[in-house]
Amino acid sequence: MLNKKQIVTAGATLGIALATGFVMQNGDAVASRFGDAPEAQPQPQAAPVEAPAVVQSSVLPALPETPAAPEPVEMAALEEDTMTDVTPTPAPVAEPELTCETTLQTEAIAAAMVRLDLVSACHPNERVTIHHEGMMFTADTDTTGAISVDVPALNQSAIFIAAFANNEGAMSQIDVPSLEFYDRVVLQWRGENALQLHAREFGADYGEDGHVWSETTRDASVAATGQGGFITTLGAGSDDTALLAEVYSFPTGFTTDDGEVALSVEAEVTSQNCARDIEAQSIQISPEGEPAVVDLVLSVPECDAVGDFLVLKNMVQDLTLAAK
Repeated sequence: MLNKKQIVTAGATLGIALATGFVMQNGDAVASRFGDAPEAQPQPQAAPVEAPAVVQSSVLPALPETPAAPEPVEMAALEEDTMTDVTPTPAPVAEPELTCETTLQTEAIAAAMVRLDLVSACHPNERVTIHHEGMMFTADTDTTGAISVDVPALNQSAIFIAAFANNEGAMSQIDVPSLEFYDRVVLQWRGENALQLHAREFGADYGEDGHVWSETTRDASVAATGQGGFITTLGAGSDDTALLAEVYSFPTGFTTDDGEVALSVEAEVTSQNCARDIEAQSIQISPEGEPAVVDLVLSVPECDAVGDFLVLKNMVQDLTLAAK
């Protein structure tokens, strides 16, 4: 709550500083002290009269012919230690800076996904980085400082951290027990480097129904019913500081088909990444094993190869599946 200030008016004897809880009281105004008036002289015995008593005097002093001009009176400077009961007007209390809280709420939803709801009123239209089990991606808050995004969990005890550029942020933890039924593959990179994660399920070729990638991501409901996998795209921004990711999820624990899912990472040669080195990382988790992490530094061909694709199969491992 913002502090309130009270204006002290002339003649006021009490000022209240609401912000600090202190009370200050001004002293009474400095006043002159008068001596007792002289007693009236006794009068001769006479009948009482209504007029006021007159002091008797044998000789009246002669009045000067011209009234003497009063001599100028100099006001002596008041010494600091002679001032009493005077309280100086307090200096204005500085208004505190506006503060606000950043909150991160998590909710487990279908297909071992987690819905993140971030609210930070002090950070409207700002970039925030989401961290989860080694996966990182950037997102942009709206005009109210809020954002909502669905993220694939990579741990059954899932911890999510949202961090702004000034190191403010929030953390949240949630249990996602259904993750034990899923294989997940993460591909993440920095900047607009045209990387793609491809999954070709049960012998499907490029462009066929079982080819799952960023152009045909499918919905999480497909995996929740055991019919196939889906891809989640994460991240915002196109500059070199943007962190982007794609995550492929397959319901290994309750699939209805036997066979393999062929996985690959592909990089398109573009005018933005040609003749450059680009970095990427894959994270692969399985219900039956420890997470596998692969780092990549790729030298992209010269710019006369714009439009070509590089296929990187060693970054991720194919899935071998059996119907449940």
